[in-house]
Amino acid sequence: MDFSDRQQEPGKKFLGIGLVIAFHVVLVYALLNGLGTAFAPFLFFFSTSLFASAQK
Repeated sequence: MDFSDRQQEPGKKFLGIGLVIAFHVVLVYALLNGLGTAFAPFLFFFSTSLFASAQK
């Protein structure tokens, strides 16, 4: 297989990087503004049930 003639699309790369950066900005904003306190009990329940089922 020869992929040397395949053209790169830089727009896709920049779009992907931009989406990842935007996702992280929204995530940090939500955690700083209290979403983490609402999400913490669910995360605690999920992690304890996951580890409990893994030890059986």
